[in-house]
Amino acid sequence: MAMYLERFVCKEEFSEYLNIVKLADGIDAAQEAPARLVNEMRKAFAYTCSLTQEYDLCIGPWVLYALRSESGELIGTISVTEDGHFGQWAQIEYVSIRKDFQNKGCGRFMMQEIFKEIRQLSNFDCAVLTTVGSGKFYEKCGMSFAGTVSFNEKLRHFYVYSLKEHQ
Repeated sequence: MAMYLERFVCKEEFSEYLNIVKLADGIDAAQEAPARLVNEMRKAFAYTCSLTQEYDLCIGPWVLYALRSESGELIGTISVTEDGHFGQWAQIEYVSIRKDFQNKGCGRFMMQEIFKEIRQLSNFDCAVLTTVGSGKFYEKCGMSFAGTVSFNEKLRHFYVYSLKEHQ
């Protein structure tokens, strides 16, 4: 299946994008998205739309990306920004693939494409992400398990990807 990753700037698809993002937070598509998530995505969407063709990843709102099928159908979401805690690391969040496209290589393709994008737009050494679910998928994408932290009564598993090591 041919796919491509692009910055998400299509206002008409915002609701659909948000429905896919909800999967990353473990929210069922039928449930309403929490106001916190909606506000964060609106802010990130406005920021993403304001970027010029040549931009640098830096501390700020998330830059939103969409994974699309060859025909342009929205099938996945992923977001990236500079990690303010570690500096010079990219933080990846809201990694999600529509359920009808899961287990078809779409997620792995999206991760590899975002790693390329981060390399092109920054001088970051590493990419980091956290998940409350199983991290086996991220390990298959070349990420290394870095540890687990209890946060807001949930266990968050940290994964790191060396951008320099995997060039």
